Amino acid sequence: SAEALINRSKHILMLLPPAILAALCIPAIVFSRPLTDYQVEYFQLAAALVAILIARFSRSVFWPVVGGMLCLWLLRFISS
Repeated sequence: SAEALINRSKHILMLLPPAILAALCIPAIVFSRPLTDYQVEYFQLAAALVAILIARFSRSVFWPVVGGMLCLWLLRFISS
């Protein structure tokens, strides 16, 4: 029935925002340095953690990305 399809689709659609967030953030964190450089950039990891925390409590993809970027820019501004 249509109601069963809608109920099944709701669970699948709830997984979409974390998947989109991961697709946007993980490549930028993992592949931001040359492959021969194994140093960890702590500012990016901190910004990623902030984005994960915001994503945990937000139903939007927009706010975790904005929060993570603001955190990254703030940390870089403070350190310079």
